[in-house]
Amino acid sequence: MTIFLGWLFLLFVFNGAIFNIVPLPSFCGLWDEGATILLALMCVFKGVKKNRGRFFINCDFRFIVPWFIIVITGLIANLIWNYAGAWQAIIRDIIGFIKFPLCFTAIRFLGFDKKIRRFLDRYGFKVLKAAITVIFVLGVVSVFKDIGLSQSDEVRHGIYSYQFLFNHPNSLGLVEVLLLCLIDSEDNQRNSIYVIMCLGTLILTMRTKILAFVAIFIYAKCGARWSKKHNALFWITAISLVMGVSYGKLSVVTKWTESGRMSFWAGSVKLAAKCFPIGSGFGTFASHISGKYVSKIYSFMHIKEIFDAQGNPTAVLGDTGYPYYIAQFGVVGIILLTISIKNLLKMVRPQKQINWSAILLLIYLCIALTGESTLLNAGVEFAVTLAVILAKNEKRILGERINKI
Repeated sequence: MTIFLGWLFLLFVFNGAIFNIVPLPSFCGLWDEGATILLALMCVFKGVKKNRGRFFINCDFRFIVPWFIIVITGLIANLIWNYAGAWQAIIRDIIGFIKFPLCFTAIRFLGFDKKIRRFLDRYGFKVLKAAITVIFVLGVVSVFKDIGLSQSDEVRHGIYSYQFLFNHPNSLGLVEVLLLCLIDSEDNQRNSIYVIMCLGTLILTMRTKILAFVAIFIYAKCGARWSKKHNALFWITAISLVMGVSYGKLSVVTKWTESGRMSFWAGSVKLAAKCFPIGSGFGTFASHISGKYVSKIYSFMHIKEIFDAQGNPTAVLGDTGYPYYIAQFGVVGIILLTISIKNLLKMVRPQKQINWSAILLLIYLCIALTGESTLLNAGVEFAVTLAVILAKNEKRILGERINKI
């Protein structure tokens, strides 16, 4: 079971490359929704009673409950406003919305996180290190010679954006961030070369958000020691660093006020005010599903670039992030998500021991959501990786308790 789950996890991480190079049936693209439903059913079959009720009082329960409350308020908003283009849009958007918290909690509840961690410690990290090396070496080669692994139509700072076998540099960037945080969580001094290769590959993608994360990662690793003494200054400097790295892109985007991204940001605030306090509901705004099923909101709120000449939704609908949550779930949703994040941070920082690998992964998420639907597109991969990283931390704490006894 441990080996099966471990290899399945690796397939999850690299699914973007697999789907891009292997001609698979279209229904295979629903694997993440299927995995979410399967994990939910497994939790039901296991039963809460086998956990002797502890699940109802721990941080996992307090983390996921706000998400379920949002599902209820979102459905109420759908009934009130009736903006969704079809009931299928509501169902699919609910699954997309809930898959990150549900998969994260289910994996921990079923104990799969610890099994995957054991697999990584025995075999998996060797595979990941080999993959990191191959991706980095081919990236360096791509800088000097076109071998078909970079975007041929986009040059940034004199370099073609590197994407390896993925369909976009952002997809490669996400996977490399997952690999980087996993390798960093191993706490092995000999992993420095692999950390450097991950950072090098991230730089070769030439994406602004990813470059901001690279700057934060280096800063956090160098300044982690004094972060406890000067906590406020540490985070103020970190935010300033992100703004500094992203300034060029931010200035261009904000000046281009009629771009799809800026329209979504402005529209989300207007929609949250119009549908105060619970938002417009599922499948209605700033998601690929809302475009596929033609949300009624787009009939009175004009947003450029979201449909092509044939009326099909474009990639711009997947470049949203925060506007999706602001518009669809309103003030109530934002408050509930804040409560959930607070409980998640308690898991990341048990007994005041900061898990920097998990913190950095969450920082990447915060940066990515400024312009990407990260949790809708990669919620399962993100959930499993975060759970596996935290499993390492919990294992170390358990060992310390045993030694004290």
